[in-house]
Amino acid sequence: MNERKIEEYTVLRGVVTVLVVIGHSIVIKSATQYGGYDYSVIGSTNRLCLKLFMILHDMIYSFHMPLFMALSGALFYRTDNKKTLKKLIVNKGQRLIYPFIIVCLLWSFPLKYISGYWDNSSSVIRDFVVGQILIQGNTHLWYLITLFWIFIVAFFMKKEIQTKC
Repeated sequence: MNERKIEEYTVLRGVVTVLVVIGHSIVIKSATQYGGYDYSVIGSTNRLCLKLFMILHDMIYSFHMPLFMALSGALFYRTDNKKTLKKLIVNKGQRLIYPFIIVCLLWSFPLKYISGYWDNSSSVIRDFVVGQILIQGNTHLWYLITLFWIFIVAFFMKKEIQTKC
């Protein structure tokens, strides 16, 4: 029975990953304080294809990240209950925080800098640290940091529930 549930989670994770890729590839408009894009100006907003993309985008965005978070929670629940907080932080730090920081430093920052994303910024370093690292701006991979903190909170909640039972 456990094998089947793991297989179902794996299939669900694959399906949701495909939906995330589709959802991100059909974004029509994106705007930040530094600029953005609006592909709807390429064609009339009355075009059927554009309308379908917008509907599909809205449908996918209505559930894809909550579903990823719920799936992560279900898998977290199935993990070893004897983990210490230190082990959890080290494990999730290696799997979530390190990749986030590496991608920010080696991909996000250079790409945004070269593309002129911060041309109107008064402090590129401040905007990078606050916007990217502290996820207070327009950043991708925000879910890695969010998931890390959700795991920490869930650890304490799980321990609290176990002590009361």
